Amino acid sequence: MKNAHQALQVLVLLAFLLASCNFSAEGTGLSSTPDGGSSTPVMKETPLDLTRLSPSPSPIDIPQAEHVIGIHLVNGVGEFYNKKTGEKFIPRGVNYVFVPAGNGYSNLTLRVGIYNPQRTRDDFAKLAGLGYNTVRVFLDQCSAGPGCIGDDDNDGLNPEYLDNIADMMSVARETGIYIQFTSNDLPDQGGYSEEANSASGETFAGYRNSYYLTPQAISATRRYWRDLLTALIERNAAFDAVLSWQLLNEQWMFED
Repeated sequence: MKNAHQALQVLVLLAFLLASCNFSAEGTGLSSTPDGGSSTPVMKETPLDLTRLSPSPSPIDIPQAEHVIGIHLVNGVGEFYNKKTGEKFIPRGVNYVFVPAGNGYSNLTLRVGIYNPQRTRDDFAKLAGLGYNTVRVFLDQCSAGPGCIGDDDNDGLNPEYLDNIADMMSVARETGIYIQFTSNDLPDQGGYSEEANSASGETFAGYRNSYYLTPQAISATRRYWRDLLTALIERNAAFDAVLSWQLLNEQWMFED
């Protein structure tokens, strides 16, 4: 369990690092100064060199732009900061997970037919008014079935679901909220999980083991993120409202 938690911490950190340097952030967000309003003395400030973390070119071509929220080193410690003001940025947020659906609630927040643009706008505005600046949203919790992220023909992603993601990004920009999009898994629908699982069998466990330890999994994962981000670029989505992309919610594998 300890190793799993350590692995998760590394994945989250890498997601923050990669996203903060690769995506645009032109919109406004609620930022904060260190406690007490005083500035922390900076002895040495050095931008992080992410080339060491990514030795090969990215398979996804995303337009580069200046990001309002970045990461720098202060006395050897990584820190979020606002590039426009130089102030330390402290993410203050909540998990935006359960929304009304029928006579109850659903955690399929972005599902076609459940996602509600006005409700999302009202919720984000209320959170911003309470002093929050960040929400964490499960990107692909709805992984199979009608209206989910995988297309009904099991070939790629659902355009209507992608429209919902793009709309949420626009709402975040309007209300001064940053989103941490969290991927729960490769979708069960769309052809990605089938490709990732294709090397499994009697001598090699499927699902998580195949998803991360086979060439087919690398290909499927690249294809999923390329399809997702390319589709959002085509929709002129507000990447400046994204704080980070958490590439995996929880990491674990079968012992056998």
